[in-house]
Amino acid sequence: MTDRVLVVGGGTRELVLAQKLSQSARVKQVLVAPGNTGAMGSEKITNSDVLISNPNILKQFCIDHNIRLVVVSQISLLAAGILDSLTAVGVRCFGPTAKAAQLEARRSFAKDFMDQHGIPMVQGKSFTNPHDACSFITYADFAALVVKPCSSASGRSLCIASDKDGACRAVQQLTHDTWTLGIPPETFLVEERLEGVEFSASAPLLRKIQDTILQQISCALKKEGMSYAGQNDMSLEGLQSCVASASAQQNRGAVADFAGAARTRETHPKDRQKPDFTATAISEVHLDAEQSGEAAFRQDSIKCGYLPLNAAQHKDPMLVCTTNSTDAKIQIARTCSQHSKVAEGLVATCMNDMLAQGAKTLFFMPYMACGKLDADITQSIATGLVSACKSSGSTLFEREIAYLPNVYPEGSYTLSGCAVGIVEREHKLPQLERMKAGDWIVGLRAAGVHSDNTALIEKILRKCSIDYSSLLPVGKGEQTWGDMLLNPPLTYSNILLAFIQSGHIRAFAPITEGGLMGSLQRVLPQSLGVIVDALCWRLPAIFSWLYKEGALSEQEMVSSFNCGLGAVLIAQKGFAQQIVLQLQKQEEAWLIGALIQHRGEHSPVRVTHMLEALRVNSFPLLKSLTVQRASGNTRKVAVFISSPGKLCQSHSQY
Repeated sequence: MTDRVLVVGGGTRELVLAQKLSQSARVKQVLVAPGNTGAMGSEKITNSDVLISNPNILKQFCIDHNIRLVVVSQISLLAAGILDSLTAVGVRCFGPTAKAAQLEARRSFAKDFMDQHGIPMVQGKSFTNPHDACSFITYADFAALVVKPCSSASGRSLCIASDKDGACRAVQQLTHDTWTLGIPPETFLVEERLEGVEFSASAPLLRKIQDTILQQISCALKKEGMSYAGQNDMSLEGLQSCVASASAQQNRGAVADFAGAARTRETHPKDRQKPDFTATAISEVHLDAEQSGEAAFRQDSIKCGYLPLNAAQHKDPMLVCTTNSTDAKIQIARTCSQHSKVAEGLVATCMNDMLAQGAKTLFFMPYMACGKLDADITQSIATGLVSACKSSGSTLFEREIAYLPNVYPEGSYTLSGCAVGIVEREHKLPQLERMKAGDWIVGLRAAGVHSDNTALIEKILRKCSIDYSSLLPVGKGEQTWGDMLLNPPLTYSNILLAFIQSGHIRAFAPITEGGLMGSLQRVLPQSLGVIVDALCWRLPAIFSWLYKEGALSEQEMVSSFNCGLGAVLIAQKGFAQQIVLQLQKQEEAWLIGALIQHRGEHSPVRVTHMLEALRVNSFPLLKSLTVQRASGNTRKVAVFISSPGKLCQSHSQY
């Protein structure tokens, strides 16, 4: 039995690999690094936080944990030679060498390889000089209208132009940085635009592709001395064979194999002879040596991530999508070295946006682009993404990092993400037509300030000569400004989905852009307004400090900050109190206001007693007052605080 197998990568493809490997009797344990939340249900699969971007750390991990086989499919790691480093110290690996991986990592390498060995492929040529490329486009005897970068990690997308002028403009855009910023030129391809029907090949055509293209590629790789092994789809016969080989300590040798995506053409120029199909792409497949030359051709169906849906569980489902970014928080994270919190905050924001539509999140896919970046930062971000998706119960789809040193300076990055969810049509939020005057507003506590107006906070901090590493002026003195501002929002889906599906929730509004007023206004119909009382919930003292030191108005406070509320619900009047009682078993929640009729001449959102609530935290002397029991007869007195304070003054004199 192979004691342990390490699957490198946290995407859906790696999850499928781990699941299939765990079914083998030869495998005792499958480790997945950096981890996948979908793997938590299997007894034989364990997530690992080993730093996969550092070959030396990964090598030592394999040695220390007696890893008998390592499976890698992430092309950026393969092209960087991670498998070469591991095999050099005697670790068995399943995947292509760095040289063989260039066939997918670098399009120009793949094209030159195909041309050199006479393998049918789309016509085209690689360039670094835009003038040469435009001349080629102009005088080519075919439609040279496809312009694309050679590196899959460049972050630039291909362009399929409709005419030669459009193709030349695409070349100029692709090479713009080279000429304006003096950046070294990158190789790019100009290829023929193929027109026709793209389809999934049938068995006879697959055999033809195997005999005429795959066999040629296999022979060419052998001739070049390149060893290639890879995996594809869920049958994984080649991978299981490699596991058996590792278990038996036999090195049968990998035979290279590829799959060319076939595309038919409806018409061809009469003056040129062309094959009936053309190899237009290369994806991974394994050709086991025991198959005596027969290719195990399987189309790569999980490269971008697939998630099965059970249609029987839904009556009238709708898909919901949302995107978000973290640009406002990255500078704070760099200052405080807390990048995992940025990732957690991104996931939480997308999860709450999903809930605002009444939807349950199915999966989250991040996108990260950066220049030269420390491996510790990327690992911290990955850890934050995995942790946040795990706690919210959603699936994390992996996306390779786009390394763009010509675009981003060293140490900088951007992080964004996309979440997709599902909701029954009858539960879709907000339910504007079902809202009525008298419906209650329920407030849920926030985990921090969570303001999109970070510029305002920075202005106040500079005025007070405070930076992000300074301790907060309120609380127990254990948290810094950076800690508070980066603290990710709470995710409410686990406690609210059941209420939403009960039909008694009319709207859910996470308090984000526009502060308390703007977030409430976005979920209201034109005929209704809302009034909330700031004395009905716990207002954290940090808002009183910001109000005082920033010399802010009441309007600025409610328009810029969440004022202690992470989200609000609009609940059906007869069920609001019951909902609050249930929520309070898991989270702080309050009845804070109600819907009212709105005529349109004033703002639909009114926040009352905000200044009074802010001033409650503005009297530090109250905490140091010594209360002494009076001698003699005493009376109980009820004090009602009014806005002018006159009634309070008369009772205190009594």
